[in-house]
Amino acid sequence: MEYCLKYVWSLRDEATCWTVAHIWSQKLSAKDRELAALTALFSLEGEEALDVMEYAAQRHQFGPPLLPLGSFKDEAEWWASRASLDEVKYYLAALFQVLPPHLKKEFRAYINANSDEGLAA
Repeated sequence: MEYCLKYVWSLRDEATCWTVAHIWSQKLSAKDRELAALTALFSLEGEEALDVMEYAAQRHQFGPPLLPLGSFKDEAEWWASRASLDEVKYYLAALFQVLPPHLKKEFRAYINANSDEGLAA
């Protein structure tokens, strides 16, 4: 996984960081990712580490789904598991609005069949 860092260091953009983070999340255990994050944070001065942690926490509240590295279904599940509730609600509402009428009907039927509370029609 260390070869991925070469892309981050050479391209130096947030999109590359997100892509590499996604690859790491698929390939490394949570404990290994925590260890890498702690090591990087410990290399910084206290104030710098706080700035990085605040920036990362803020960016986790935003950020669209990534381009799929595998199946669209797996990518959607990965993103939804990490998105905030507000992100999920707004994306769901926006996506629902662009669906053609027949897919809206199918989606409503799916939600009604698979939800304890159902979906208001």
